[in-house]
Amino acid sequence: MDVSLDLPRKSFFKAEEVCNIVDIKLNVLRFWESEFKELSPIVSASGQKLYEEREIEVVLLIKKLLVEDLLTMEKAKERLTELVSQLALHCNQQIHELKEGESSLEMGMSFERKVRKVFRAGGGSSSVGKPMAVPVTVTTTSSNSNTNTNTITHTYAQKDLETIVEIRKQIEELISYVDTIKEKHSWNS
Repeated sequence: MDVSLDLPRKSFFKAEEVCNIVDIKLNVLRFWESEFKELSPIVSASGQKLYEEREIEVVLLIKKLLVEDLLTMEKAKERLTELVSQLALHCNQQIHELKEGESSLEMGMSFERKVRKVFRAGGGSSSVGKPMAVPVTVTTTSSNSNTNTNTITHTYAQKDLETIVEIRKQIEELISYVDTIKEKHSWNS
């Protein structure tokens, strides 16, 4: 059930903007807010309701369930709750997998520090395209609490190192985003 669309790049949308994007009237949006607990816009200090992209996607989904799928209000509520529960379960599984891989993330952070050190120590622009040997220490903890530490040396081109550092940043942003969603909706691990 794909309800995504190409939205302008901004953090929050006013109710009128949401209505224009989704093609519904403001009173319909307000009614859906009162009926669907999954639709929870942020209220600004001035009392204005502001919607994140997630809320717009929920409004689109509600519209699909009610208008396109012709579900009753009760059936749409059940279906939306079911979909949100599935999403929460999926997010929890992803977070669990990410937490299990924390040693990999720690390894990535250690790796980034070493990469930056190599860049600062003369591996900068004069060595663009030249391969660099970077030692990486891998620490893993097994389920029986045994800790193993190994140091491996890999040779990377500078562009590859920059790509790896950028990917690590994106992973950190994803983890932060998932944590924010979990906190906002009180989803427990």
